[in-house]
Amino acid sequence: MRKFSFGRRNGRGFGLDSHDVAVSSAIVAVTLIAAILIVALVDDQDPGGGPAGGGPVAVPSASDIPTPPRTSAPSTRTATATPSASASPTSTDPASQPPTEPARTESASPTSSPTSSPSTAPNLPLRPEVTILNNSPTDDLAAKSAPLVQAANFVVRRTGNYRAAVAFGHTVILYEEGGEGFARELEAALRSHDEKNIEVRFNRGDNIPPDGTLILVLTRYFKA
Repeated sequence: MRKFSFGRRNGRGFGLDSHDVAVSSAIVAVTLIAAILIVALVDDQDPGGGPAGGGPVAVPSASDIPTPPRTSAPSTRTATATPSASASPTSTDPASQPPTEPARTESASPTSSPTSSPSTAPNLPLRPEVTILNNSPTDDLAAKSAPLVQAANFVVRRTGNYRAAVAFGHTVILYEEGGEGFARELEAALRSHDEKNIEVRFNRGDNIPPDGTLILVLTRYFKA
């Protein structure tokens, strides 16, 4: 085998044969390949994502990094629903419900003015009828005087003659309990037809028995 001489060793020359050189070259090549693979693996695992081929990565300066625009911070307050004071209760239990007042209805005020109470209203005496008796020498004086009584808004029940022994000196109106006001009303309507004053008296039943009417006794002083 051919030998290569590199110098002297202990006064003698030493050298490597071709087999030793080949082995050494193979070891160096394997080592370089392993180093290249390790560098490649490290570059692939770099989270920064450097450029391919394992070259140097350019680090941007602080002035090259854009400043993000400021945005107003979102409000952390959330609107809370305020329960309304007039909200109806959600409970459907009838016992828990507050009592409700019945709706008030207003009646329309009457537009017509109140009319006057009639004379026949309660608590007032009924308007009595009138009995006309003739105690004068004039015939049919009672019947002739009936229209005058009716004109005073009285109803004539009957007319006749008074033939008792006791004569009346003046025309007289006899009334019963509660009828004095009506008797004086009739006297006011007839006073212009009598030459003297017309007397208004309570009927005691001494001469003419009460019959529930005003009794008008005419004398010779009355003119129909």
